[in-house]
Amino acid sequence: MRLALQDSIVPSLRALVFIIVAFCAPTASSPSVVAAGQSQWNRIEGGAGTRCALGSDYAFFVRRADPHKLMIYLHGGGACWNAVTCTKQAIFYRAVVDPQTEPSHEGILDFGRETNPLRDFTTVFVSYCTADVHLGTRSDAYTAGLKVNHFGAANAGAVLAWTFANVRDPTIVFVTGESAGSISTPFYATRFARHYPRARVVQMGDASGAYRGDEMTFSAWGVGSLMRAEGGFESLDSTGPWIRDIYRLAARAQNHIVFAEVNAAEDSVQAFFGKAALGETTPVRQLLSLNQAEMHRSVTAYHSYILPGQEHTIILRPEFYTTVVGGIPLVQWVSNLLRDVAVGDVGTPLLSPTR
Repeated sequence: MRLALQDSIVPSLRALVFIIVAFCAPTASSPSVVAAGQSQWNRIEGGAGTRCALGSDYAFFVRRADPHKLMIYLHGGGACWNAVTCTKQAIFYRAVVDPQTEPSHEGILDFGRETNPLRDFTTVFVSYCTADVHLGTRSDAYTAGLKVNHFGAANAGAVLAWTFANVRDPTIVFVTGESAGSISTPFYATRFARHYPRARVVQMGDASGAYRGDEMTFSAWGVGSLMRAEGGFESLDSTGPWIRDIYRLAARAQNHIVFAEVNAAEDSVQAFFGKAALGETTPVRQLLSLNQAEMHRSVTAYHSYILPGQEHTIILRPEFYTTVVGGIPLVQWVSNLLRDVAVGDVGTPLLSPTR
């Protein structure tokens, strides 16, 4: 470990307020309250074996449309890994699936917008309430009277089981997510590619491209037992940059997946969590540049879109439709990914240390 976590993780009041705003206050990516009878979303209970971090019930959401087009959306909402970050107040993570709310109707989930390239996709929204980037396999008692259920893998497994039983033969599968939800998208993309061998599978992560990972979160969440039981991931090394390695091993396990990431060059939330969890003080743009270079060396079909600024996440925001970098609209870039039209890296000059 590169720092003493208990000393480094306790944030200043300003940073603490920032985290509360980033992950707990209503934003464009927060769930929406919708009047009865007006929703396109169907709520599905997770059932036996599923659970949220502090013991409440798990549920996910489905919006039915074209059965041959499938989008899997892994929701974000922070993470926790020790007694300081895993509190009953859930400041650092989302701890429930609120029965009164449902997924956002913004960004790529704005299905009424004609310019949305995903407007006719059957969509499965993987709710997030386990503080483990959808990959955890264990409960941890961080302090007396506080047990956190890192059951992200079981919850996601229930979602996959429902999807496989109800969406039989898609021609395209888009696996995406934002923030914490985007970290596991390459892993789950391999499961969909394996189950739907005739489908075109496209993965895209939003706002996690500066993370690398180390043994701390890997062991706290029990990621190893999940990964090493999965074909192609047996060699995942918990002491190295395992978040990046998920891409490399996913590409090796299913070499027909198209991989992509969207990130802001100075993402303030990635900077905070990188320092809090990993002791990372390198500027985000440099980490993005390093990781992008690694991806191009190890993953053949990998593409990146870099935005200017510090904003964290974009695909659930209205700005998804108005952002243009280097003359290339983000919405068009995503549309081209889906349609198998050639795309290149966008915004790479923003990662230059001289900017």
